[in-house]
Parts: sequence; C-alpha cells; structure tokens
Amino acid sequence: MNSGCNGSADPVQVVATRQSNQLRRPNDVTVVDRKYIIAQQGSNPKNAGLRIFDSLTGSSSLILRNGPIGRPLGVTTDGTDYVVSSLLNNVNDGAFFRVSQAGTVTGSLLLPSDTRPFDIVYDSANDLFMATETISASIVVIDSAFTHAQIFPIPGLSRGSNAPAGITVQGPGDYIITDELTGELFRLQESSPGSAAIGQFNSLTTLASGLGVAVGITLDGNDYIVTDSNGRLLRVSGGSVAEIRSTTGLLGNPTGLTTLRSGNYLVLDYNGDRLLEITDCPD
Repeated sequence: MNSGCNGSADPVQVVATRQSNQLRRPNDVTVVDRKYIIAQQGSNPKNAGLRIFDSLTGSSSLILRNGPIGRPLGVTTDGTDYVVSSLLNNVNDGAFFRVSQAGTVTGSLLLPSDTRPFDIVYDSANDLFMATETISASIVVIDSAFTHAQIFPIPGLSRGSNAPAGITVQGPGDYIITDELTGELFRLQESSPGSAAIGQFNSLTTLASGLGVAVGITLDGNDYIVTDSNGRLLRVSGGSVAEIRSTTGLLGNPTGLTTLRSGNYLVLDYNGDRLLEITDCPD
C-alpha cells in the first residue's frame, strides 16, 4: 500500500482534470508503460479522441481529435497498437479503430446501424479483441488481423433487459462482464478452447448483483473491482459486495478503470472530467 493508507495522503488522488489536462468526458483508460491512454468521448467532436497522459511528467496530448476515430468509448492494447471502440458522430453507429502508438489510424471496422460498442479488451491467449455491445446485449469478436468484427448474442441476456458494459479477461476465453441495466456481474466462458472466435459460449454465470449502474471492471487478484456510475467503487469477493469506503462521496460519475502495477486503481470520473488514482485503504 502507498502513503494514501498511512494518513499522510488522501487515498483518492486527482491525477488529471479538465482544467489542467483538458479532459472532456473521459470514458476508459489503459496503461502502456508510463503512459495512460484515455478514450475521451468529448463534449463535442473537437475535443474527442485519444488522450495520451504521461504519468511521470503530467503532460498530455489529444490525438485524432475532431473525427478520425469518432467519439471513443473504450480502449485497449495488444502491446503494439491501441484498439478503440467508438461511436460515429456520437449516435448509435458503432465502429472500431486500430491506432499505432505513433497516432496513425491503421485500420477501421464498422458495425451495423443501431449499435453501441462500449468496453474492449484483448484476449492474448486467443489473439482476439472482445467488446461489449450494449444495445443488443451482445459481444463483438474482432480478429487480431483486424479484418472483421462479428456480433454474437450473450447467452441469457436480451435486448432492452440487459446492457453489457465493462469487460475484462480472467483467462483464455474467460470474460467478466458488467451489466449497467441490471447491476449484475457475469462470467462468460467459451464452450471449448478457441470457440470464442466463433461465438460459442457456455451459459452465463452470475457472480454478483446489487452493483447499481455497473460500468467498469478490473481484476485485483481473485477479486473484481467494479464502478457504479452513481458514485461508488465496489469490491466483489467470493460473491459478497462491499463498497471501498475510502472513496465514498469522492468519485463523481465513475466509468472506466484499470489496476496499476502498484495495486492502486485508475478510475475515470466521466461527468467530472477527472482521472483519479485510488488506494484501497482498510477500514
């Protein structure tokens, strides 16, 4: 644990803001070396793009603003490039973009109209990108060559009743998904090794409920850390749910998050235009 747990510092540290770093509706974050890569949906196309934040210097820059990658919602990396889930013109026309670390768009895949891809992760064992699609309660499978994006239903979820949002990889073909409509946490596993590539999954397993507007998800050992965009950061451990109390009332509208090597969490405050670093201090 860092100094945020010994009384010498606040367990909720503000890393970046709208005023100092021009954050505008930040929705998701991933880490590459010392850089925080932020999917910035923006309040308008002019301030939408990928924000590259240097954690050592505190400097940041916005790349691909004003249209080239639409209005980003999610971002991940395969270690070489960034892959972004996005809306075109901020309406429900989904797309994915592959972006080099130099900031060049090297590939794009469009989804049908009335789609809203949200979070995206890289399953390195299967060499696939997996994304949630909130409108049809589906999962999108993208091959590593970035030649096609296929939409598959998630067993047990239905359009209008569910809205899968956050997704993370627990193991090969093993995915943890939040549902922002029902406030549940699910486990989705491929039915056989490699079958995620063709959309074949086992029945969904419910891991937890009562998570509010469950949006972001990250792993912390055997536990799951979930953002409730009503202002809570939650720990799901062995089926039990507990709020991380040191963050109560301090998070605003939390969305995307990730776990740092230090064990701290990076959490985005969407409406507050902030990037926060959280230390989970024991009560």
